[in-house]
Amino acid sequence: MNRPFFTWIVFGLHFQYEPGGPITSPQVPTGNQRDLAESGYITHEKIKNAGRKLSRLKGLPS
Repeated sequence: MNRPFFTWIVFGLHFQYEPGGPITSPQVPTGNQRDLAESGYITHEKIKNAGRKLSRLKGLPS
C-alpha cells in the first residue's frame, strides 16, 4: 500500500517530508504565513485541527 495515499485517507492532510528534516504541512502554516492565512483564507480552528493531525502523523513509525 502506498503510504502517502494511506495517510491521506486516514488523516486528510497533505504533508511533506525530507530525510533528516521535519514533517511539515502547507495546511499548518507558521509565522507570517499563518498570519496571512488566518487573515482571510482559512480559520484558526481549521489550522488547529490540521495541526493535531500533523502531530499524530509525526508519531507514526517511518
